[in-house]
Amino acid sequence: MSRAEYKKVIITMPARMIEFLDSIGQKSRRTNGYKVANTEIVRALITASKKLKINFDGLKDEDELVSRILDAAKIYNK
Repeated sequence: MSRAEYKKVIITMPARMIEFLDSIGQKSRRTNGYKVANTEIVRALITASKKLKINFDGLKDEDELVSRILDAAKIYNK
């Protein structure tokens, strides 16, 4: 996908999540890779999630969504 097709999306999240994303990028750089940008990490997680058969029916909250994503990942890895 070319950069021209990208759209800017503003999301809010707790500082600890941003720190986690930053730590992934820093670890990648420290281990002879390149610093993965936070946006690349989020896009990769969305791409991976699209491959899972996540049940979105009747979701009540974010915690339930996390649980369903983890369940789908277990099934995907079997």
